[in-house]
Amino acid sequence: MENFLLSKGARDMFFATFLFSIMQVFVKSLAHIPFWQIIFFRAGISAIFCYIEMKKRNLNLWGNNKPLLLARGLFGAFSLACFFYALQNAPLASVVTIVNIKPFLILLLAVFLLKEKIYPIQWLFFIASFIGIIFIKGFDSRINTTELLAIFGAAGFAAIAHTCVRKLKGIDDPVVILFYFTIVTLPFVLPFSIEHWKIMNSLDWVLILSIGIVTHFAQLFLTKAYQSEKVSEVSTIYYFGIVFAFLYGYFFFEEKYTYQAFIGIILVVGGIISNLFYCDFYKCSSWKFF
Repeated sequence: MENFLLSKGARDMFFATFLFSIMQVFVKSLAHIPFWQIIFFRAGISAIFCYIEMKKRNLNLWGNNKPLLLARGLFGAFSLACFFYALQNAPLASVVTIVNIKPFLILLLAVFLLKEKIYPIQWLFFIASFIGIIFIKGFDSRINTTELLAIFGAAGFAAIAHTCVRKLKGIDDPVVILFYFTIVTLPFVLPFSIEHWKIMNSLDWVLILSIGIVTHFAQLFLTKAYQSEKVSEVSTIYYFGIVFAFLYGYFFFEEKYTYQAFIGIILVVGGIISNLFYCDFYKCSSWKFF
């Protein structure tokens, strides 16, 4: 049986996390451009990629489970709007750290909606990672109430959207799922984009187009990851986004960190690795521990 640490789902999730971290830096760098405008181009570029791929593979543009596809697109659009707002207005590492409560929400949804089994020791790994999050940033004093609510909104809506992706496994192709996300997002953000439109210079155009391209492939890797492995296994890899955010925040945005923050990183990554090893061992063994 394929080792989980080298499985396709684990690799897809890691690639998605890395690409999303690059996108976050670009969005933060475009703080002078309304986030609605960035989302519009991000969704538009992804829609073009999806359409080309679907026509090439002769896929049904409108999918099979339309209500679930629409729900995934709507909750994904809500999450993206909240997240981009927070990225532009709060410290990068703080936003990414707090938004990483998302795997916990996905975990709960997987238990109650997808009937996936979570073993008690896995909760200990998640608790260790959560304590690490508190050590890293906790509730950063530089984040106001509106920004904090936006971060929690981004996490909550994304958890629901990702659970919809899991429910669509074997029903609709990942490209179709991503296409729905873009065509739901575009009409949602268009009125706000027009109202708050800003003229962009050459560098702005380069960054905003890069956001669309990078995020398209990140979203595609993410969708494939959730459809090829259990949500409870691949969702933990999202925590590596915290490490990326700290590095980018330090080198690109001059964000300073304490020793407590580095202890937190160790706890977070330790929880991730422990869970991955446990999942790998359990899949390869017929014994049932805990």
